[in-house]
Amino acid sequence: MDAHDRRTEMDALFAKFLPEEMAARFSSLLAMKPSHWSKIDPWKVWDILDARRVVEWRKTSADLLVSPLLAKHTGELVTALRCGHEQPKIERIRLRDALEGQSSVFEGFVSVLLGKLGLAINHDGMICTLTA
Repeated sequence: MDAHDRRTEMDALFAKFLPEEMAARFSSLLAMKPSHWSKIDPWKVWDILDARRVVEWRKTSADLLVSPLLAKHTGELVTALRCGHEQPKIERIRLRDALEGQSSVFEGFVSVLLGKLGLAINHDGMICTLTA
């Protein structure tokens, strides 16, 4: 998967789970140089929590990895966007590595299943699940 495909996957995540205005802003910033990605703010997802699609995970990332939502995906490659307070980067990484260990995403978004399942991760360690 090349850089264009990874950006397209993130655009799909934004379009599916975020309000139209926020999705358009994040996608336009993602189309710019990585130095602009610090303006993509995962914490804004907490302003749009709902009971069905955007839910704050209130346990640890280890609990999330073994939850029914993610357990079958832990070894799979996912697309991770590092933004906000983190060095900007969009990459393919194993889900377990995106959530735990030295390569974990400090702040950003993770697309697990294109347009169906994702995560928003804030720099304070909080995680929102994004499910279709």
